[in-house]
Amino acid sequence: MSVPFWVVPLLAALVAPIAYADGSNLFGLPAREETKDTIIKRSALHVPRWKKWLISEEHGIKNSGNIWYELSLREEDGTISTRFPSLVGPYHLSPVNQQIFACESNVMNDAKEALIIDMKGVISHKVVHQGFFRTCSLTDDKKLYWLEYSDSDDGKVAWSNIVVVDKLGQIVNKSVLKKAGNVLFTYEGKTYRLSFSTPVLPG
Repeated sequence: MSVPFWVVPLLAALVAPIAYADGSNLFGLPAREETKDTIIKRSALHVPRWKKWLISEEHGIKNSGNIWYELSLREEDGTISTRFPSLVGPYHLSPVNQQIFACESNVMNDAKEALIIDMKGVISHKVVHQGFFRTCSLTDDKKLYWLEYSDSDDGKVAWSNIVVVDKLGQIVNKSVLKKAGNVLFTYEGKTYRLSFSTPVLPG
């Protein structure tokens, strides 16, 4: 791998939980490829805790919302150590759990579950979707994963269903929000606060 690839200085990469890299060439692959019908965008994250790079390839079909991701882990010398299954996304990285949380949005497809994937690329746990996906993320400490779903009875009044799961995919908190606000819960002796915007109607 050539030196210009290291957009994030080495020292910063060693002390930061995750260091982002972006450039015209990623481990010998172009950062962007385009054909008549598709666009591929590549990016890389250096994860010092793992001593590896996570390479993301975003594949998109032109003039459509059809997007999927191909992920791989590479050693610091560029050698591929793990290939992950194709993902709908969005996805989030948990260095502390050594997992990838793939939310697998059901907005544009019929995805039935969010996925928890280990460093070997194995889907270790699944979280069944509980409504129309809106967004997802991790808690600040990266230990827990959450999903927000949009819901409504009459198509006029919206509310959000919030589901929080642990690294085993077990639900640790479920909440309903009818307006913008916070979800507070305690897990393993720690109190967590999640903030959410105004609920929106499904669709």
